[in-house]
Amino acid sequence: GIKFRCHALAMGLGHVQLPELDAVNEKRRGVLQQVHEMVEEIPGLAPVRVLEKATPGGFFGYRLLYQPDDLGGLPVDRFVEALQAEGADVSRCDYPLLHRLPLFANGFDIYGGDRGPLAGDYGGAGDLPVSEAAHEQVLALPAFTEPRAGVLDQYQEAFRKVAANAGGLL
Repeated sequence: GIKFRCHALAMGLGHVQLPELDAVNEKRRGVLQQVHEMVEEIPGLAPVRVLEKATPGGFFGYRLLYQPDDLGGLPVDRFVEALQAEGADVSRCDYPLLHRLPLFANGFDIYGGDRGPLAGDYGGAGDLPVSEAAHEQVLALPAFTEPRAGVLDQYQEAFRKVAANAGGLL
C-alpha cells in the first residue's frame, strides 16, 4: 500500500533537485501552453481546461481531451494507435480514478448511512459518471521540460495527419 515513506536515495535526489523545481515547472508550463496552442486548430483534440487560479506543474506529463464526435466517432484506442504509428508518444490516461481504487470501491462508505462502496464493484460505473466518461477520453503525452528542437512540430503533424485521415481509420 501507500506508506508515504521515501528511501534515502530518493530523498538525496529530491534535496539536490528541489531548488530547481520552480524553474522546471516554469519551463513545463511554457511547453504546456505550446501544446494547448498547437491542438486548438486540430479537430478531435482539446486542451484540458486549467482553472484560472490554478498553476499547473506538468510533472505527470501533459493531458489532452479526445473528442471522438469531431472525427466521426473514431474510437479513442484507434486514434491513439494511429498516433503511435506516426511516432507520437501518446497513450490513454495511465492512472485510475481515485474513487475506483479498492479502498473506496470495495467497502469504504464515504457517504455514510450504510450505503456501501463508493463505486460499486471495482472498475464499474459509479457515482461520478461525468468524471468517468471524461477519463475515457483523456490522452497522455510525456512531460517535456526542454523538448529538442522540432519535437512539438512532429507531434502537431502527427495529430493533424491522424485527424485528417480519421475517416479511413473507422
